[in-house]
Amino acid sequence: MSHSNAVPIIENLLDKIAYDLVDRDEKITGLIAQTNCDSWAKDDSENLTAWFQGRGKIEFSVTLLLSGDQDDERPFCGSEISVKLKGKASTSNNDNDWRITEYEILNADCTDF
Repeated sequence: MSHSNAVPIIENLLDKIAYDLVDRDEKITGLIAQTNCDSWAKDDSENLTAWFQGRGKIEFSVTLLLSGDQDDERPFCGSEISVKLKGKASTSNNDNDWRITEYEILNADCTDF
């Protein structure tokens, strides 16, 4: 497989990564707590690069743009978070069963106060 084939594999996993970030990652949930928004999810992604590191292994980097729904009865404190991260994905014998095995947040900021 060429490296260009790695990009769509990771694109298919970005919603799962975003869900994990807004649901479980302390850095991101801390930023979310500073806003008056709920229903956070991936809005977009930028600068996705992905490459194979041997059979059944991909490394990647991406910037995820997360957004939440503003509570109109509370003051505006931001509704967008930009998260730059790098990570790894792998599959076992089934090439359609890719999973994120690890990721690291390089930078995360509210972008629209």
